[in-house]
Amino acid sequence: SNANTLQLIASVSSIITTVKAILNQISTFDYIRTQISTKSFNTEADKIKQTERDDNIWTEYEAYTDRMDRVTLNQLVWNITKPKDLVSAEAQRAFNLTYRTFASPAKLFSKLVERFNVPDDIEEFKEQKQVVQQRVSEVLMEWISVQYFDLDKKTKLRLMDFINEGLHPQGFSEIANQLVAIIDKKETEQQQMFINTVSFKQLDFSSIQEYMNVADMFMAMDAKTIAEQLTYHDFSIFKRIRVHELIGQAWNKGKLKYSASNVLDHITRLNHVSYWVPSLILWSEKVKQRANVMWKFICIGEELHKLHNYNTMMGILAGLNMSCITRLHFTKSFLSDAQISKLEDLANLMSPRLAFKNFRDSISAAGLPAIPYLGVYLTDLTFVDEGNPSDIDSMLNFSKRIMVANILQEVTKYQASDFAIQPQDPLFTFLKEFPSLD
Repeated sequence: SNANTLQLIASVSSIITTVKAILNQISTFDYIRTQISTKSFNTEADKIKQTERDDNIWTEYEAYTDRMDRVTLNQLVWNITKPKDLVSAEAQRAFNLTYRTFASPAKLFSKLVERFNVPDDIEEFKEQKQVVQQRVSEVLMEWISVQYFDLDKKTKLRLMDFINEGLHPQGFSEIANQLVAIIDKKETEQQQMFINTVSFKQLDFSSIQEYMNVADMFMAMDAKTIAEQLTYHDFSIFKRIRVHELIGQAWNKGKLKYSASNVLDHITRLNHVSYWVPSLILWSEKVKQRANVMWKFICIGEELHKLHNYNTMMGILAGLNMSCITRLHFTKSFLSDAQISKLEDLANLMSPRLAFKNFRDSISAAGLPAIPYLGVYLTDLTFVDEGNPSDIDSMLNFSKRIMVANILQEVTKYQASDFAIQPQDPLFTFLKEFPSLD
């Protein structure tokens, strides 16, 4: 039947997409792993004098100042590992989130180990040795908890050696055990992420016998259920985005796009939604049917708003605002004033006026979980990146890193809370791949 054929096509498409995702994940992952310790993501760090970067952190410690706006790598690590009450939370967050702009994971780990290994011949630090090492251990743990997935195999082995041969012998067994617990948790998360990617489930064909085509099923399902399934798909991509993908406009630069695959997937998903909307509307031959489909999308937009899924909502609004839909004046005449008003409310919410002020106010008040419209933050990151130098007189412009980190924090906080939504087939499978008109 038509329904079985449609379901089979959706299933095959889903399998092909999953296999492509696996291959892309493996190739991208391996490439990043092999490049990360050399030149990738370190174009800004490469501008710092090689001699300064290679000096042991203790070589010129007496010359370090408290300033954080213009610093060398050594001075930055030194200041970040000062007693916690002397380091602002803002600076600590910027260090953890933007370190990729001034050091590779292996390089930063080496610098932290250097700072931990207080030289015995420096008299003024003999009594402070335990205090320094305690603080360095705390900074290391914070960094690892945020950026563990950045580490390559060699650096992971070095980290375990440091835990066993550095922390435990020096009396920091409690921190060492906490670090091991974090590592175990992260490794489990990574394994589960891969399992979720490759897992397939048996689809129930019997549940769609009553539908003759995709449009019939779409109209039969309630708007809330559709919005929930759309949100499940969208969040599964949004949650995979890694911090380094949002740095240096990687998503917008040909040579770095391989490192921002999840951001690009998220953008692609929104674009697919926007083309799916007019496709479903225009597939209907009768004007009244088209109006009904249009109203259905408005209702879905409202449900997405209730779910705080602003990204998919923007995709639906983009689709409703395509020229092929806005010129359907006769179709819109079948919508009531109240229905048109609801569409206008959604459009006003996501209006670009005043730098998307309405959206920013709404999502700030929404709470978690939520999926932000990522385009707003990508624009913010672009303005900061292009409007501020990364280094000044061969010194790191850490003030820029703080501005970038403040934006990154806005994005990453929405990745922390999952939606209490479960996949519901056959709708879930159909919404994974959107059929649309070219």
